[in-house]
Amino acid sequence: MPRHLLAVVLCLLALGTAHADSRAWSPVPAKSSVSFDVRHRFGDFSGRSESVTAEVTADTADLRQPATATVTVPATSFKTGRAGRDRDVQDALDARHHGELRFVLQSADASFPSVSDKADVLLTLKGTLTVRGVERPVTFLGRVRLRDERLWVRGETTIKMTEFGIPPLRDWFFKATDEVGLRFDLTLAPT
Repeated sequence: MPRHLLAVVLCLLALGTAHADSRAWSPVPAKSSVSFDVRHRFGDFSGRSESVTAEVTADTADLRQPATATVTVPATSFKTGRAGRDRDVQDALDARHHGELRFVLQSADASFPSVSDKADVLLTLKGTLTVRGVERPVTFLGRVRLRDERLWVRGETTIKMTEFGIPPLRDWFFKATDEVGLRFDLTLAPT
């Protein structure tokens, strides 16, 4: 290979890796949560957990670069405002045998090429959600913004409980709807 061709190839390789500045991020305690919304004939209710762990790697300067993320929540950590209902949620999630809910990112599409503190970047996050030992593909629609050198990432989706083997929750002998809204609101700091 001629020297000038080798030099061009090396320059191109250097340029290709110059933008690959992936960084590790983790949730800020008390500033990150995962929640769900359930519709019921006698009153809708929500559950929320701030016991979120995550391993996120992303290049905020170039969102076209691959990102990785695994978000985990203990099945026993959701609070609904009623102790009896909290136990019902834990039973429905089979928390004794399946101690956590987990989302693993497979792909992320962004509306802009980089994150800034000026405007939200819209995200389509595709991955697998594991609940009660059942793994299913899900898509979260979300957004990300830089705030005080931290990433503020939020998203939401809807799932059907029965697709994950979750029996519909009951209250006053009536079943809740099968569809449940899932949300996450994470503040991530560089690690």
